[in-house]
Amino acid sequence: MLLSTEGLDVTALSSPTVAYAALDHLRLQLIITDFHLGDMESSIDIVKKARKRFDSVIPAILVTGDTSPTIGRIDCENVRVMTKPLDAEELLEIIRQLITSSL
Repeated sequence: MLLSTEGLDVTALSSPTVAYAALDHLRLQLIITDFHLGDMESSIDIVKKARKRFDSVIPAILVTGDTSPTIGRIDCENVRVMTKPLDAEELLEIIRQLITSSL
């Protein structure tokens, strides 16, 4: 709701399976995803598959409540990690930065 209120076109997807299927029908400027998706799926996998599909380094924000050291070692270009609870203004600023830098 926050992102739509800010004038962003948002598509919410309910699972990795739905996300993979939607890649053929979406035009992406940014991916925002929870880090842990369940069923052994990784948000990094979704980001990489989307980038391969569009042959572009689509910026991404990974949202997580996980504060373990492994989160700090995510090795994926143009990915920001945000820890829950999110600060709305910080999220919007990061979105603006990522979208502007990808144009």
